[in-house]
Parts: sequence; structure tokens; C-alpha cells
Amino acid sequence: ESPYYDCECRIRRKDGSWVWVHDRGRVFSRDSQGNPLTMFGSHQDITERKAFEAAIQESEKRYRAFFSALDAIKLIIDPADGTIFDANQAAEVFYGYNRERLTAMQIYDLNVLPKDEVLAELAKVRSGKQIHFFFRHRLADGDIRDVEVYAGEIRLRGRRLVISTIHDISEMRRLEKIKEDVERIVRHDLRFPLNAAINIPFILMEDDNLTPNQRRLLSLMAAA
Repeated sequence: ESPYYDCECRIRRKDGSWVWVHDRGRVFSRDSQGNPLTMFGSHQDITERKAFEAAIQESEKRYRAFFSALDAIKLIIDPADGTIFDANQAAEVFYGYNRERLTAMQIYDLNVLPKDEVLAELAKVRSGKQIHFFFRHRLADGDIRDVEVYAGEIRLRGRRLVISTIHDISEMRRLEKIKEDVERIVRHDLRFPLNAAINIPFILMEDDNLTPNQRRLLSLMAAA
């Protein structure tokens, strides 16, 4: 009946364990009477977020212990203006600022994108349109890092905020660049000169004045 569905529920996995999922989708096709035939959607694992929210509800002390104990870089951001609401210890180490300094900043102080573009990306998280991003973040020493970000909305102390899990992928990007350079070298710097070495044996074998031994050697060269 609805144009789309959006709910949070628990799903039991094959091993018997339970996970929370954010389930979203819509009817994909209907019969001639308008009855739904097929539907499609997506399941986003929100188990960590649910545990986080439960820790918040239980007590501020437990929330702080849960948030700080995570090894992953975590920022909580107010999507209205980009203010960094909270940061864990991993974020302090990564960005090079202490928590007090980070929570006095806006996320666009770290993100190299213009302010309006950063706020637009935060709006996508609140609307549920996007949760996965690739950005470039500036550290305290001026170094620019490539980061992969997974974000989701949480409710904390009566406010709708965005929690982001951030992964440094700078090394992965560097290796991808090396791979692209190597592929370019193979495509252009090596393959084109080798075309002659590949084709000349076949051309020579068309001659009638070759000895059997010469023809055998040229065949080996062509095969190689």
C-alpha cells in the first residue's frame, strides 16, 4: 500500500546469532489488478549503532566507555551546522587534535570540500539516501589523507546527530596509483615495442628459403 517501506528489525543469521538491520525498499512490480508481485530493498547492518544507542540510554558513563573503547576512528556530528559533537581517542590520534579541540571545530574544518558541499553530504545521511562516502581530510600537521566514511543517524540527548566511522585509505590509494602506473607501462611502454617481436617471426616464416632448423627456431620464438 505504501510507496516504500522503512523499518528497523532483528534478523537471525544462519549461525543462530541475531543482528539489527535497517530494512528499506519498495514494491517493484504489480499485476494488472495492482497487487504486488515483487519487491526489492536493502538491509544495512545497524547492530553496532543499536548497541551504541543502548549504551547512551543506559548511562552517560557507559556511553563514554563504549565510544572511547572502539579502535575505529569515530566522530559524532551535528548535521545542522557541521559541529563535531564528540570524538573518540582514535580520532584524536588520527587527526592530531585533542578531544576539546575537535569538539570546538566543524567537520568542514577537516574535510577539504567546501562548507556547503559537506553540509549537503550530511543531509544525505539524515534523509537515508547515502551512508558510504569517500573524502579527503586534513590533519593537524597539514597532511591530507584519503578516508572512507560510513555514517548513520543516531539520537543522543534528544538530538538527531550523525555518527561517522572513518577509515584511512591513503595507503590503499597509493597502491592503486602504483598499480595504474604499472598497467600503463605494460600497455604502452612495453606492449607496443613487443608487437614487432611478436609479429616478425610470423612474417619470416612465410619465406620459402628457410631451413627446417630456422623454421623451428622461429616457431619457438613466436610461441614465446
